[in-house]
Amino acid sequence: MSNRFLPLYNQYRVEMKSLDFLLKAKQSYPKDILSLNKENWSIHTENVTVANEANSLYVDHTMSKRDSFYIAYLEENTNFSTGPMYDCQLEPDQKYLVNFNGLTDEHVKIDLFVISYKNQKKVNIQSVHLNRSQTIETEKDADAFRIAIRFIGKGSSVIQQVQFVELNTILESVSPSVQPKKEPINLEEYKWQHVINSNEMFNEKWFVPTAKNTAKVTFSSNCIHADFDFEEDEYQYISYREQNINFSQKSMKFPIEVNSEYRYEATVKGNKQDTAGVHFFLIFYSEKGTKEQVEVLNLNETKSIQLDSSVVSCRLAVKFFGKGFAQVEEIEIKRKRENNFLSHTHLRQLGFDIPKKLKDVKLAVICDDFTMQCLKPECDLITFGPDDWKAQFTINRPHALFVESAWHGNGGRWTRKVAKGNGKSNLDLFELINWCKENEIPTIFWNKEDPVHFNAFVDIAKHFDYIFTTDQNSVENYQKRANHKNVAALPFAAQPSIHNPVELYKRENGISFAGSYYAVKYLERQRDMNMLLESAAHYNLTIYDRNYGKNLIEFYFPEHLRQYTTNSLKPSEIDKAYKGYKVALNVNSVVDSPTMFSRRVFECLASNTPVVSTYSTGIENIFKDIVFMGTTEQEFEKEFDKLLHDEAYYRCRAHQGLRNVLQHHTYENRLEYVFNQAGFDLEATSVTIHVYSLVENSSEMRRVLDMFAQQSYDYKKLTFIQTKSFAYEQLKADLEKMNAVCVTEDEFKQLSLQDKTGYVAYFDSSNTYGEHYLVDLALATKYTTSEAIGKGSYYTFENQQFTLSYADKRHVYTSELNIDSCMLKLEVLREVSMNELVELFRLKGSVDFLFAKGYRLFSIDSYNFVRNLKKVPKQAKKQLNDLVNI
Repeated sequence: MSNRFLPLYNQYRVEMKSLDFLLKAKQSYPKDILSLNKENWSIHTENVTVANEANSLYVDHTMSKRDSFYIAYLEENTNFSTGPMYDCQLEPDQKYLVNFNGLTDEHVKIDLFVISYKNQKKVNIQSVHLNRSQTIETEKDADAFRIAIRFIGKGSSVIQQVQFVELNTILESVSPSVQPKKEPINLEEYKWQHVINSNEMFNEKWFVPTAKNTAKVTFSSNCIHADFDFEEDEYQYISYREQNINFSQKSMKFPIEVNSEYRYEATVKGNKQDTAGVHFFLIFYSEKGTKEQVEVLNLNETKSIQLDSSVVSCRLAVKFFGKGFAQVEEIEIKRKRENNFLSHTHLRQLGFDIPKKLKDVKLAVICDDFTMQCLKPECDLITFGPDDWKAQFTINRPHALFVESAWHGNGGRWTRKVAKGNGKSNLDLFELINWCKENEIPTIFWNKEDPVHFNAFVDIAKHFDYIFTTDQNSVENYQKRANHKNVAALPFAAQPSIHNPVELYKRENGISFAGSYYAVKYLERQRDMNMLLESAAHYNLTIYDRNYGKNLIEFYFPEHLRQYTTNSLKPSEIDKAYKGYKVALNVNSVVDSPTMFSRRVFECLASNTPVVSTYSTGIENIFKDIVFMGTTEQEFEKEFDKLLHDEAYYRCRAHQGLRNVLQHHTYENRLEYVFNQAGFDLEATSVTIHVYSLVENSSEMRRVLDMFAQQSYDYKKLTFIQTKSFAYEQLKADLEKMNAVCVTEDEFKQLSLQDKTGYVAYFDSSNTYGEHYLVDLALATKYTTSEAIGKGSYYTFENQQFTLSYADKRHVYTSELNIDSCMLKLEVLREVSMNELVELFRLKGSVDFLFAKGYRLFSIDSYNFVRNLKKVPKQAKKQLNDLVNI
């Protein structure tokens, strides 16, 4: 190896990076083509030396600092104007996560290029910077691809990793796994079943010895009666079915079926004289015939019996002792299968206290304050300390234990007791985990600090039944350390009761950033952050510095940015940053995780604020183009210009982000996923919307039916109310497909809403309802409990253009909504007669009478609804889709 490469080589040996090169060549090529062998890369440039060492590609380039050159994979030339000779096995219409890693000198720039071709003509070029993970998407109609690496500048470089992973592989691992089909369970086995009862026992199948001074035993249809007069050390046994009283011999006639997977319960009842004694015996034997277990019952006693796993057979006997008489009047033995490993669904069917919905879950938690606030609205939280959890759990037994990577858990009561410590610091937590396991309470761990603090928590996490991590790349490492597969990615989320679009301030036409600056570590983050903030500085930037006023040099913002900084915000004040400005910024310390990035992204989007961010693989995977990510100041400035000066663009971007988070990325979503992974099988929490529509002919019915059918919301029902009699035979098939009901006006007035739950909405055939009309109404129930939710702001179509009415009534509480553009809680309509409801529908009337009664009305966005637009003109359809149907 050239001495020039030694510093890079030694640095590489220390870092121990992965060297897999996953591009697949055709089978006609040797296997070493899968490595970074220099023979697989072509170069036709002077002053460049290529070498191999430890499965890496070393390149020494001594040309001038500004010159560039390419090396091509598999191909013998670097002329990219024509298609390749060989197949690099990339597929069209695919998304790949590209990992491109290596080391180089300070002034050298290296990029990986993927060139797409169709019919030997170049159609697209995509690039990935060195030491970046980035998603690329190949063209649907491309038929060939080339791969090359470009070097700019003078120096030495080592390429350590070129990896293409189909994105579906990552998404499948983040998504809930498909559970293997299980054998059907006979629930009857888990209920008490009689094994033997008195009718079988009160007969002459008992063996009674005939030796001197034995008891006189008689049998009848309803009892066993014995008279006896024994001395103090005398007694007598009688044996059921077996013709001996030698209990060292196992039963040959098996009076009851024995299985250690079942729990048994025996009951003996009767009467006796005070001086007489009676014991009922169950003697259990192993396969070898050795006596393994003996259970003894007194008269009028019930006993629960847990069998040893070695038991296979049983004998029954009665022992009489003392003086007088005894009468056994009832003998009952029953059993049921143990339920240790039953799913929560089956346990619920058997009558156990198993939650049906997320709100019913009693969750014992150890969390830092912010996560605690995010979980609290979703289920019944039980908080505790190391000193009182036993008392708390005795009073309020939890359904599950949830522990996060907490530094100061539960208000500081678990400080330094969750992260890996000196051994003794974790003893309280280990005792808690063991108690939960003994009591069959699932234990769940979530490391929100991965991958940065993986080592701080992995030795704790491995003791839990289920492990979740913010970083998909850490899943395999947890599986290895925990020695089980119950590990999955769990990204951050938003809590709509905290992070929501309810407008609290007049938004400044500017940009906010709430966070910290790292002047010493995370150098890549620092470089990206400088570029982002310097771009935003031209657009009314405010930085809420988390370390403002503290004498911490390592967190100082650069001097030229300090003029934009101000006091940090308390958690209760974070709305000022999230809702006080039109745009929010995000930077990432971790850029190459498929799932891990700052929680502020979810929170800002849920606050109806567009996010502009530096690059993150996770953001690209989860949000795709909903979050803008730039790589240059020019790209950022262009986006800021559009967001701050194009109102329609700004509103559209904000709403797309809001809907996406409320649908898929709330803590309700996350907890439902966690609990269903743990076998809880919770019911869906979505609200049902009952849609009604007055129609007087089949064309109106068809129009409403079409608008209802295109709704993206699943939990919906449709009822037509015929105001006139008309035939609709041609629509019956579509009505059945939608499970729609059709009634006359008189029939509707005879109905009752008392037994229904959910919401009522009204579709009028003279309006236009977009695809996401119902889903946006339903999502609003995640952050407002208002009895009426609707569109106080909406579009109309006048003079061949769409016009927005009441722009100030977006995401605010209001005193007025109309029935044809809102939904109402069913309980508030129970005060309204069916006649009044029909008239409200007919007039498309206001529901301000609810406000007068003290109910709350909330107006959401202005999209997916146009008032008094019965038919969309052909020339207006594009405008409708671009402006209204967002």
